[in-house]
Amino acid sequence: MIPLGIGVAMLFMNVFRKMAWFMIIGSSAALIAGILHSLNMQFMPTTLWSLVAMIVMIGSGAGLMFRSLYSDQNER
Repeated sequence: MIPLGIGVAMLFMNVFRKMAWFMIIGSSAALIAGILHSLNMQFMPTTLWSLVAMIVMIGSGAGLMFRSLYSDQNER
């Protein structure tokens, strides 16, 4: 967290911009890697009906999201 704060401060002070971006991206990547490393995921057994329902809901939600993005690009 300290390198992230230093990088943001350097970026706002407008000094050593490349080094500031390197510190921000590097410390953000390390932070995300640490969070992902600490996750504990367990897959619970489920019925076929529940699995199909989850997949259909995920697919329909993704379809609605992509359709809204596509229609927004056509209006421009």
